[in-house]
Amino acid sequence: MKLFKHLHLLALLLLLAFLSISNPSENTYLERVSDDYAQYHPKMDIPLEVLEQVGQSNRTTYLFFSTYDYRFGNMRIFYLGVANSVYYLGLQRKGQEKRPAKVV
Repeated sequence: MKLFKHLHLLALLLLLAFLSISNPSENTYLERVSDDYAQYHPKMDIPLEVLEQVGQSNRTTYLFFSTYDYRFGNMRIFYLGVANSVYYLGLQRKGQEKRPAKVV
């Protein structure tokens, strides 16, 4: 029984260590912004350098995950990063409430 508790504790510690070292970088977020933009505008490819110049990005890092928002013109896009993956959270236009992502 004691061994079982220790194995659970070890598994939990390994999971937390994995989450803390697999937090997405800012470039990973910018790549996601670029990919999302390309889905809506297939004929336009925006390099990451251009995204950095035309918009403002803000990455907030926590121990096991990070949040990211990108502002461009009157739009603000929100993302969550965990385990080296980036998830879209929603979009907000100036003067409007945040529109959360649709859950499918």
